[in-house]
Amino acid sequence: MEQARRFVRLSEALTLAVMFLLLARPTFAQVDTGAILGTVKDPSGAVVPGAKVTLTNEGTSFSISTTTGPDGGYTFTPVK
Repeated sequence: MEQARRFVRLSEALTLAVMFLLLARPTFAQVDTGAILGTVKDPSGAVVPGAKVTLTNEGTSFSISTTTGPDGGYTFTPVK
């Protein structure tokens, strides 16, 4: 009787271990960069192609610039 209980407990433990291993999904490290994107528009709401957009880190005074596309859109990536 005791041997049967041990077998059941061992079977349950092995089943849980196998389920845990099968259901474990790989995880990815956190990323410390992102992106900033937007659209430049004039006061009437029309997009402004060819506008210069500058992004400045006020802590380090580092700046990068880009020019808006034909749709007035810009993107800065990667941004830390």
